[in-house]
Amino acid sequence: MSSGLVDRLPSYLAPFLTLSYRVDTPENVDSFPDATYYHSGQLDICFIISCIAVMAVLRDALRLGVFEPFARWKLTRDLDLKRAASKRKANGSGNGHVNGTHSKKELQHLHRSVLRFGEQGWSVAYYPVVWGYGLYVNYMLPTQLTDYRALWTGYPHIPMPGPVKAYYLLETAFYIHQVLVLNAEAPRKDHYQMMAHHFVTVFLMGASYYHHFTRVGCLIMALMDCCDIFLPLAKMSRYIETPKWVSDMLFALFLVSWFVTRHVLFSGVIWSVYMNVGALVNLPSYYALVIQLGWFAMICRVAWRVVSTGEVADDSRSDEEGIMSYFGRRDTKQSTRAAIVGLREQLQMIEKKEEHLQKKIDQELKIAKLNAVSNKALATAALKRKRVNETQLDQLRGQQLQLEMQVNTLESANLNVETMAAMKKAADVLQQIHSGMSVNKVDEIMAQIAEQNEIARDVTEVISNPTHLDQMPEDELEAELSALEDQVLTERLAGAEHVPLHTPEGANRVRSPPVAAEDDEEEALRQLQAEMAM
Repeated sequence: MSSGLVDRLPSYLAPFLTLSYRVDTPENVDSFPDATYYHSGQLDICFIISCIAVMAVLRDALRLGVFEPFARWKLTRDLDLKRAASKRKANGSGNGHVNGTHSKKELQHLHRSVLRFGEQGWSVAYYPVVWGYGLYVNYMLPTQLTDYRALWTGYPHIPMPGPVKAYYLLETAFYIHQVLVLNAEAPRKDHYQMMAHHFVTVFLMGASYYHHFTRVGCLIMALMDCCDIFLPLAKMSRYIETPKWVSDMLFALFLVSWFVTRHVLFSGVIWSVYMNVGALVNLPSYYALVIQLGWFAMICRVAWRVVSTGEVADDSRSDEEGIMSYFGRRDTKQSTRAAIVGLREQLQMIEKKEEHLQKKIDQELKIAKLNAVSNKALATAALKRKRVNETQLDQLRGQQLQLEMQVNTLESANLNVETMAAMKKAADVLQQIHSGMSVNKVDEIMAQIAEQNEIARDVTEVISNPTHLDQMPEDELEAELSALEDQVLTERLAGAEHVPLHTPEGANRVRSPPVAAEDDEEEALRQLQAEMAM
């Protein structure tokens, strides 16, 4: 952007659209003599924010407008061709047309592959561009791969050329954008590992930018970005199911570029830091190399698997798995399910072939019956063809039996594995629940509860019985009670002036004889006499 246009921008927009802290070009510069030079400062964050916004728009535009439509078209076409070939093979004839419908599993696999292809497409679009720009920056700097002393000559390298500053801020924005993308997508198994990697990368880039280690930083970024071009390409080739040699070739390029850039050239940079920086860097600088060695060991394991077994270097990740599964062991659950699905498809094809052979046998038998008398030669030929078809049918039935036994075995084994995994998870949960519990601890807690209950009862009893009542003398209470009793009796005698003249109510009552009871007895006696007379 020209200086005149920069000057016409509003002050609040200029930090977001242009590089900040522009200064005059120093004298006797050793790189970028015609470039504009800059200092670093807090306003550089505004430019990083703008880069993140542009990357987000470009990523979605490329993913939704280019990569996903291409992958969907390619996979749909291949799926139709595969189903047509399978139908021709099963029927033995026919035009091979399909009805245009796909199974649910096929659609799920296609959708997952399309999403993964689009996600990796952004890396394929970004890394070649930024790696080429990094090569240009390092070419203009006095940096030589055979002599790393120029990285430290004239330190600190301030002010910095505009291309160096733009390269640094662009790379920092990319990794911050990757952090946002990781949180926006569905979490995978290596979510926290990748988050930690990106945070550490952003921290190292920011620290080197703040302390003016920009030349060595530019060299390291260019070395690290090289192999990141071939890895997403290898994954994308597997997602769209290209021939095996394509993915193997891309993986071989990734392996070679990783070894050269991250173990040969990067080791030279680490050695240069150790030998030439001295007091400028007090922290050990070999930690990153140790991480690179660990990753390289996993890459070599994948390469050995491809060479020794002929297996494809496939990224067999599920939606929950992470990027490190590309280098790790295959998911046993996914492999088992894929094997079962493959066997089921083979069984379906054999069943269709059996139906076709059975129809041919019936046709040949019908021809033989029609010509048994009139044309014995034709009938004999029909019987021969019938025998051949019956032999093929018997062979297919034997294959079908073998496949069914293998499917049953795989399904039983898979069920056992999943059952054991579920039981293991339940056992882990129970262990977590009972991790702080034991019989002795429970007894101790129950004893503490009983002790506290006893204390509560004692406290209640103490509160319910005031202490000052127990302190009164018993003799004084008895004397006072006797005096009160005498006083009550005296008051009663003094109030009785005459004897009551009325008769109590109970005295006027006359006891009536028990007539009813006697009448009942006489009646019972008369009934008894009458019964005896009868």
